Amino acid sequence: MGTLRDLNPDPRFTKSLVDGNFFNKDHLVLVDVGARKGFEKHWDNYADQINLIGFEPNEESYKECVEKKSNLQTSYYPFALDRKKGEKDFYITSYLSACGFYKPDEKMIKKFGSADTFNVTEVIKVPTIDLDSFCVEYNIQNVDFIKLDTEGSELDILKGAEKTLKSSVIGISIEVEFIKMYIDQPLFSDIDQYLRSLNFELYDLDLNRKTRSSLSPYSSSNLGIGQLVQGQALYLRDSANELEDYDLNKKFWNKTKILKMASIQELFNLPDCAIELIQKSQSLDIIKDTDANKYIDLLIPDLDGSSTSYSEYLQELRASKPRIDHFKKGKYSKIFKYFPWPLPQIFKKILLKIRDFTNLFI
Repeated sequence: MGTLRDLNPDPRFTKSLVDGNFFNKDHLVLVDVGARKGFEKHWDNYADQINLIGFEPNEESYKECVEKKSNLQTSYYPFALDRKKGEKDFYITSYLSACGFYKPDEKMIKKFGSADTFNVTEVIKVPTIDLDSFCVEYNIQNVDFIKLDTEGSELDILKGAEKTLKSSVIGISIEVEFIKMYIDQPLFSDIDQYLRSLNFELYDLDLNRKTRSSLSPYSSSNLGIGQLVQGQALYLRDSANELEDYDLNKKFWNKTKILKMASIQELFNLPDCAIELIQKSQSLDIIKDTDANKYIDLLIPDLDGSSTSYSEYLQELRASKPRIDHFKKGKYSKIFKYFPWPLPQIFKKILLKIRDFTNLFI
């Protein structure tokens, strides 16, 4: 389906870490399931300090990936990830990106006029392996991020990766469905419940709609019409909260893992979360004050096209959007009601003028 939108076009913090070879001894490790189209461009920010692992069960696509896309950072494997190791029916559809282990639901396909996409042309047997077994067999000791887009089998793959999810994964980009386009496929609610049980939280959700056959294919979902069908969700481990119990989680959250998470948060346009994580790590003496302050300044969004420090950024926000104490505001507004008209309106204008004048010097 593609990636989440609105990614950070200039992740300065991440680039600074990479330029300093911070991940040189402990690369970021990404697993992409269904890598026929190649890895997403935003991972290029890690240069030679990332290991990309792709799975492609289609024999021709796998050979093409190995011949044209493999390099020192990239490895491809001719397996389909699933809940367990074995062999399974794989449905080949007229549109290759819609192939998968779950059989398309003909009734639902007809309802949305999608026969040209989901029409099954062949059923083949493919070898499967669960991610936990794969990591043991191929000596993969750490996986930081997983991307899943497998047409309905995402939850099966997650359940086959539970040990890996618990021991090392900090982020997941996953296709989720709100309507069963495939028979018996799990939906968003099933995936959300499972990942939350492992202390992952939903941070972003890119939604897609599909029109019914009454308008399809003449109408585009880009027009904002149609039923919500699928999305690409971003889940991240609840890192700041886990650091609250640092003594219980110190085996997982070392400095490198923390900065990997902060980097991923920056990449997906979550600088506030990255700053919160670094500040928490600073308070626990995991990151030194000088480093933390430098990192936080790099995470600050530009103001009017210019970079600024964390303190300057907060000062500018206080001036442009002064904080409102709604409890006090409600309390004082009740007092003004006892004054005869037009005194409340006059007092209000005077107070607004005082606030605007004060903000010039804060």
